Amino acid sequence: MHKVDRSDYLHLLPPTDPDYTRVYGVRADTESPHPASQRERGQSPCIHDSADIRTDKHSLNATVPLTQLGSKAMNPSARVSLGPLESFPVGQATPVKVDGHTYIVVRESASPEEPCVIDDRCPHLGFSLTKGPGGKNYENGVIVCPFHNSKFDVCSGENLDWTPGFAGRRAPKWSRGLIALGRKPAPLTTYSATVADGQVVITP
Repeated sequence: MHKVDRSDYLHLLPPTDPDYTRVYGVRADTESPHPASQRERGQSPCIHDSADIRTDKHSLNATVPLTQLGSKAMNPSARVSLGPLESFPVGQATPVKVDGHTYIVVRESASPEEPCVIDDRCPHLGFSLTKGPGGKNYENGVIVCPFHNSKFDVCSGENLDWTPGFAGRRAPKWSRGLIALGRKPAPLTTYSATVADGQVVITP
C-alpha cells in the first residue's frame, strides 16, 4: 500500500508554501513562468496555465480577500450589455467577455427569456469555471468548477458541493480540507439581468 506523504499533494498547496517553492521554484508574488517551460521541468500545469493567474488580484496569493472571489447578488454600478439573446444557447453556460471582464450567461429551458448571469470565477481560488483540466461541466442549472469540482447553482449562486476532488475526479473525504486550502464554502458572484431590445443586459 502506498504511504501518503506531503509530496502526494504538493500541487494542492498554495504557492507561498515553503515546500511548493522548493519543488516548483516559483511563488505567487513572482512572475509565473511560461506553461511550456513548466511542463519541461515536470511542474504542475494546473496551477499556472490559466491566463488570469499572474501577480495581480486574480493570483493564488493567500492575501487575496475572499470577498473578491465570491459574493451573492453583486451588481455593477451601470448597465452592461452582454450581447444578443440568441447568441446564448438554451441549456448551455456561455462565457462572454465585456470590457476585460468575463461573465457566464445561462438560459434555462423552463425560462429561456430570463437569463442568469454569473462571474466566470470560482469563489474558491478565482479560477475560470469554463476553462480548466476538468473541462466545462454544466447541466440542469448546475455548473462544476473544472479545477476542484465545486458545484454551484448558476441562478442563485448557492454552493452545492465544496472542493470534492480535482479535475473531474473525486477525492477521499479526508482530503477535502487539503484541497480547500482553508477556504470556506462561498457562493458565486451573481448579477441581476434582463432582456432589453433583444439584448441580455446586466442591470444595476
